Amino acid sequence: MKALGSLIRSYRFLRDMSLRDLGDAAGIHYSYVGKLEKGTAANPSREVVRGLAIALNAPVDEFEMAAGYLPAEATTKDTKRDIALSSDVQRAVDLILEELESRRHNNKDR
Repeated sequence: MKALGSLIRSYRFLRDMSLRDLGDAAGIHYSYVGKLEKGTAANPSREVVRGLAIALNAPVDEFEMAAGYLPAEATTKDTKRDIALSSDVQRAVDLILEELESRRHNNKDR
């Protein structure tokens, strides 16, 4: 959690916020913010991590990765399945999604 703590501290100083200011803005106790910065508090929830990033006007994905979470975009594909598909259909869907993702990245590079 040291990576997250350093990130929080860096953004907090950059935004000229006290521990209390950040705690109030993120909806958590300022002492918990201090523990996160020092690396003495383990496993903050995704909601806490997101709240801190938003309060600091910082990239949420960067904070999530520093806390050990996959960015929400990376998990979306697997969490939106509501029905079970046969293995053949699932493979076809996965290939189509991979192709679309590849095309999207190629278009961004242009």
